[in-house]
Order: sequence, then C-alpha cells, then structure tokens
Amino acid sequence: MKKARASYASAALFLTITAALFSQERALKPIEYTKEGGLQFPDYSKWVFIGSGMSNQANPNPRFSNIFVDPAAYDQYMKKGVWPDRTIIFAEKRAAASMLPVTPNGGWSQTGELLGAELEVKDAAKGGWTFYEADRGERIGKPAAKSMPCYSCHAEKSAVDNTFVQFYPRLVEAAKRNGTYKESTASSSVTK
Repeated sequence: MKKARASYASAALFLTITAALFSQERALKPIEYTKEGGLQFPDYSKWVFIGSGMSNQANPNPRFSNIFVDPAAYDQYMKKGVWPDRTIIFAEKRAAASMLPVTPNGGWSQTGELLGAELEVKDAAKGGWTFYEADRGERIGKPAAKSMPCYSCHAEKSAVDNTFVQFYPRLVEAAKRNGTYKESTASSSVTK
C-alpha cells in the first residue's frame, strides 16, 4: 500500500513538473541595438518561416520577400492573436532565380542572391513598431524615417497589430480565434 501511494505521488509530481514546463512560454530575447540606433541582425536561420511574397516592381526578374519571426513571438501570437513586445519580423529580400531548365514551364524560385532585408520591430521602450532597412551585405538595419510610406500603409491596412497577417493563413486563423482580426482593413488592397 505504501509503495502504491509512493508511486502515485511520484507520478503526480512528474505530471505537475511536465505540465509546468510545457505551459511556460518561451522568452523573447532582448533586442540588440547599436549605439547609433541601428538594429543588429538576429540569427533568423532557425526562426519560423511565415511565408513568402513576390513583387515584380518593374524589374524583368521578380523579387521575393521571405518572412521569418522568432519562435517565441510566433508561439505567443498563436495563443493570443497579437504580437508580444520585442517581436522582430524579418523580411529577407531575395532576387528570383529562373527555374528553367528544371521545369518545362519555367517560373521563378526564391533562391536568388540576397538583396537586403526589412525588419519590423515591436518595442514598447521605443514607442511601439519601428521599421528597419538594410542593403545587400549589411548586418545592421537602419531605422526607416517615420515619413516613409511603410508607417502609414501598415497603420491603415494591417489586419492585426500593425502587421499584414492577412497574407498568411495560419496567422489569420489565430487572430480570428482570438478576436483580433480587422476584416475591414484586411479586405482593402495593399499597394506601395
């Protein structure tokens, strides 16, 4: 009888500890700014890939934006439908590469050269969302001027928390589940 109670107590303790470990949210790392106010690039190679968009912008070859977010921010967004403080959304800009002769119909892949990056950062200590830009080969994002169209476009047309989640189905589902999705802005067209 004593062994049975000890086994039940051990099992209960194990389940309690396991549940506590799994219920803890991953902590977001501090944002690394330079002395000049730039943003040190995070190592986004193991981040969650949200999706990709393609833009032609009068170029013969399109450009891809591959979007990544820190796993801790992604987990919290999926639970609450809003991005937590210290979220960094990383847009890797790549040239398109022709898929010929691999596919007979041609097309484009997102494996071209790295052209630069754009980052959107939510930092309450800096007043909320800020945009950063970096050209090819740079590892530090420079803050975009507040007069840049990205600020007004995101403010007017974002579906959730200053971000265009309307283009990423899993993010839309989480926002709708949490009541944070703005249908009226999400259905409006987004142009540059």
